Amino acid sequence: MNGIITVQELHKAVSQVVAEIKMEKGEDFFFDYAGIAPESGQKFRYDSTPTNTYIFGRTGGDGVHYSLLELSETIQPIIMTVPMNHGKIDDYNHVIAENLNEFLGLGFYLGWFALEQICYSFEGDTFGFYQKSRKVEDDSCDKLFIEKLRQKLKYGYVPFNEERLKELKEKYFKYLEFDKEFLERN
Repeated sequence: MNGIITVQELHKAVSQVVAEIKMEKGEDFFFDYAGIAPESGQKFRYDSTPTNTYIFGRTGGDGVHYSLLELSETIQPIIMTVPMNHGKIDDYNHVIAENLNEFLGLGFYLGWFALEQICYSFEGDTFGFYQKSRKVEDDSCDKLFIEKLRQKLKYGYVPFNEERLKELKEKYFKYLEFDKEFLERN
């Protein structure tokens, strides 16, 4: 795939991958999207979700979701919101990628579900978990989903590290807008 992957392309590819897997494995095959279940619209919005972003996916746990902040055609930072985390505004929201290509590359081997752990334990083992470039070893739906999505969208591996997150936060967090009541509480 050339250029920046769009939300529409991502959703279309996810739908195609799900259909392929269901044809191969049967309709009853358990499916959890490896932590990137498609979401569109704003029904999944929490008060901690930046108001100037578009929600495109969720992990399936604790309300964690991903949204896109469109600053230009090529600069579209990806925000991970963890509404069950409590603290300052930047405890709820993390800029985790500059665009969908980079975001997808973070889950190249292991999917996207465990990314949320940086909110609960920034100094924890989340970076190590992703840095080891471990592969999902079993024949799970996650492995199958990740491999098929990677083939469809042709994105590469992107290391997940603290330095990059700090850089992205410094560059883009200032552009996020929040509900007035949320700001007053935090």
